[in-house]
Amino acid sequence: MTEIKGIADISRERIYELSEHAASIFRESVLPIYGSTLNGHPEHIGSCIALRLDGDPYLLTAAHVLDWKEKTSLYVGYEELHLISMEFSATAKPNGDRNADRFDFALGKIPDCDIHALGGVKFITEEQIDRSVGHVPGRTYTSIGYPNSKNKTVDNSNKNIKAVLFQHTGIVKEDAELVQRLGISGSEHILISQNAKYSKDASGRKVASVKLNGMSGGAVINLGNLADPKVLAGCKNPTPLLAGLVIEFYKGDGTIVATKLDTILKARETMFP
Repeated sequence: MTEIKGIADISRERIYELSEHAASIFRESVLPIYGSTLNGHPEHIGSCIALRLDGDPYLLTAAHVLDWKEKTSLYVGYEELHLISMEFSATAKPNGDRNADRFDFALGKIPDCDIHALGGVKFITEEQIDRSVGHVPGRTYTSIGYPNSKNKTVDNSNKNIKAVLFQHTGIVKEDAELVQRLGISGSEHILISQNAKYSKDASGRKVASVKLNGMSGGAVINLGNLADPKVLAGCKNPTPLLAGLVIEFYKGDGTIVATKLDTILKARETMFP
């Protein structure tokens, strides 16, 4: 007997497939960041992205994640942790208040001596970055990173961890009131819808949402033009592109906020002349 599916079911399953496809491409380019407890044990803090720009390797994260360097050394790694030794350039804190920083990113060039320590990290190239300005209503994004709740397991004796990547997929959010309240720009940021209580899995079942603490510094991936009938039918896969850096989640508004990569790359020209 032929199974008849509605357009909502077809769309949801197709979006899930494209989200998995995007995650498979970028998962080796997004790393967890850890600090150290008073007892010297690894403690998960946030996420970061490995980029190669003009041939040089960089790590990109949220500035408020990097601020933890004031309290602890920072480490990156999937299993073995490696000290972050490079210098970063970060966005400014208005009046010393990071909460007032609407761009919230930090970029550091990786020294040659640290490249090998990062192991199998895969650097995102400039060809894989979305440089589009503005946003398209209904566009779908997948955010990938390392939430605290899924990255608590550590081997304290060997200082090893087993990083667990998480992905969330949602549509761009149209909320002029929120944009004005946060003091951000639709041309420099991406707003993505996220229900803090419930989500739906690939089969459409209602499941509890994952807390997003620790996703800051993670990647936001543009899944492409899902309005194309050939894409929806599964005849072709659009090319996923790195579009933004996760900087904040507003639980009460059900919104993930990301700074666009295009905005960051333009700022890099003055941060790294």
